[in-house]
Amino acid sequence: MATVFISHVEEDQPLALEIANGLEHAGYSTWYYERDSSPGPSYLLQVNGAIETCQVVVLIISPRSLESGQVTAEIVRAHETGKSFLPLRAGISHEDFRRRRPEWGMAIGAAASIAVPETGATTILPAVLEGLTLLSADRDRRGVQPSSAAAAAPREHTPRRRRWIWASAGAAALTLMLFAFYGPGRDGAAPLADDASQGLVEPP
Repeated sequence: MATVFISHVEEDQPLALEIANGLEHAGYSTWYYERDSSPGPSYLLQVNGAIETCQVVVLIISPRSLESGQVTAEIVRAHETGKSFLPLRAGISHEDFRRRRPEWGMAIGAAASIAVPETGATTILPAVLEGLTLLSADRDRRGVQPSSAAAAAPREHTPRRRRWIWASAGAAALTLMLFAFYGPGRDGAAPLADDASQGLVEPP
């Protein structure tokens, strides 16, 4: 199952999708209802299973979600199963949401929240990723996509690689020299290379 469960109200689905895409690009698996639920089985059982198997609950807190009984039920279940919370506030202050939903504050505990700017979650994504790292959330390395700059960057010749290149070139040059000295003559006949023909051995 997914590492991160994204709890949100239906009206905040675009923000949930933006967060899910950013986390998955960084290597985290995510689950949120609109995309990951299956038709047929009870949605309550599906949500409950996703919460039980996740490691961190990213909670999108907004004036709309404060009125949602479903989000409250998800927070309670996450609290009961000992999950870590990473609260994101959209259009509401930390003090205001705790005042209006004190039971949420009790369930979340001392987890620090971060405000989502009106422009979206892109600018706070590095902070969210840092939070997941501090909460020891597991990444799925297979999901990490290399950047185009890194993929297009030429390979540098390290000192070890340069030594290997020079050694290979030297070996190739030596092979050519030996072939020129000992190889077949211009007419295709093999040269006489025995010691007697070279005068190095006295005849009996």
